[in-house]
Amino acid sequence: MKAATLEAVTWKSGTRSPSPAARHRQWMDEKSKAGWKLGPTKDARRKTHPLMVPYSQLPEVERRKDALVSAVVRALAGRIQ
Repeated sequence: MKAATLEAVTWKSGTRSPSPAARHRQWMDEKSKAGWKLGPTKDARRKTHPLMVPYSQLPEVERRKDALVSAVVRALAGRIQ
């Protein structure tokens, strides 16, 4: 979770106007390149994850979490600049 959050912050800080959907696509691309695929549960040994679906199919709680991370990064980036 820490690594994924750090990746999100790094990606968002280098992207002009990232949407939560774009961040999710980027996360899925990273996971896919590492050999992960859709599965019923998150399993690091089998490299399966239930959130390897299009953004529109994510549970509402996951979409809200992504939007919250985006908002926090935007707020912090504004203070740094």
